Formats: sequence, C-alpha cells, structure tokens
Amino acid sequence: MLNLFFGGGGYYSFTEFKQLLQTQNNDWQNKQQELTQQAQQLIKDLHQHSQSNQQSSSLDEPLRRRAIKDLLSFTDGYHGGFGESQKFPREPWLDLFLDDSYRYDYVKNNDSLTALTTSLDYMARGGIYDQLGGGFHRYSTDPYWKIPHFEKMLYNQALLVPLYLSAHQLTANKNYLRVAKQTLDFVLSELHSPEGVFIPLWMQILKVKKVNITFGHWVNLNKY
Repeated sequence: MLNLFFGGGGYYSFTEFKQLLQTQNNDWQNKQQELTQQAQQLIKDLHQHSQSNQQSSSLDEPLRRRAIKDLLSFTDGYHGGFGESQKFPREPWLDLFLDDSYRYDYVKNNDSLTALTTSLDYMARGGIYDQLGGGFHRYSTDPYWKIPHFEKMLYNQALLVPLYLSAHQLTANKNYLRVAKQTLDFVLSELHSPEGVFIPLWMQILKVKKVNITFGHWVNLNKY
C-alpha cells in the first residue's frame, strides 16, 4: 500500500521543481522513519473522518430545487457555463440540470434543459474541445469557450462523456454522440498506455524564442 507523505502545489518552474525533488530525496534518505509515521497517521485520520461521515443525508426535493435555482441564477444564458470570466465545465452542476430534465417532462421543464444544452453546444464548438484530436481541455481562459488552457485531464473526459451520451439519449442530438465518441477515441489512443493503465494528464507545450511562439506537440508526462 502506498502512503502519502507529502502534498505539493502546482505550477512550479523547472528550477523550483528540481529543488523540490532534491529536498524530497534528502528527506527520504535522512528522515524515512519520521515520514513513514506521518503518512500512517494521515491515513488513520482520513479513515476516522470517513467513518464519521458515512451516514449521509438524503437530498430532499426543496433542497434540490433551491440548488437548481441558485445555479440558474449565474448561468451564462448566451454561451453556457457559469460565471463571466474563465470557464470550467463544472460537470456535477451540469449533471444536476440533466437529472432535472430526466425527472420531469423536459419540454415543460425547459430551464434546466436549456442551461444544459447551451453549455454542451458551446463547449463542443469552442476551443475547449479539441476539434482535431478530440477530448476536452481542462478549462477555457475566456468566457466564450474559445481559448483553452492547454492541458487535457483524464477526469474531465470521464465526467463529460456520460453527460454528452445522456444528453444525446434525451434530445436525440447526434452531435452529442459524435463528441462523446471522439472523446473516447482520444482517451483510448492518447491517455491509455501500452502497459494498460490510463494517464491522468496530457499537456501541450509552448516553445518560446524571443517573440516567436511555436506550438509543440502533445507530450506524455508519464515519461518524464
């Protein structure tokens, strides 16, 4: 069993990341027993916390309706998604709209369906979706889904594919089916290693020389 003994952040420079690895290596060589004890204590604390929260409360109808009302209040009615700056897919929120559309006659209950399909449509035609290689980038840096943050996460594909497939079943929109299939093709061809494991992250590298920017290729971070 693997135990976590260090939790780091993100967006390290090369020098910072190199220093971090050197520090971790030094700590492991000189403080292995202490780190192992810390890791075991962390696992124990997490297990106790999990046990204390096993009894979950049901999502009653008034709470569900209030959640949908709150989400609709800051849904972008023109371009889909939520908020007015950079946009993440927010798959669980869209899933709530999908569930609401399934629960009732979606023709009559059009607010949730409209919010769902507007988001799915604009994501599918925007830059957050890779129009050539398939698959979704993690988020867009603008409110129109045009400019992606150039990394694709496995978890986004896993959450968005069921959304698009279910929306296809609900609306018979063939474009949703196409997007789901292309995304799965991307996952199987680019996020699946020859050893049979799935790779959590792919990034697109920007090579910068003076004022010239050359787009690189997809790199498998699992190799580095």
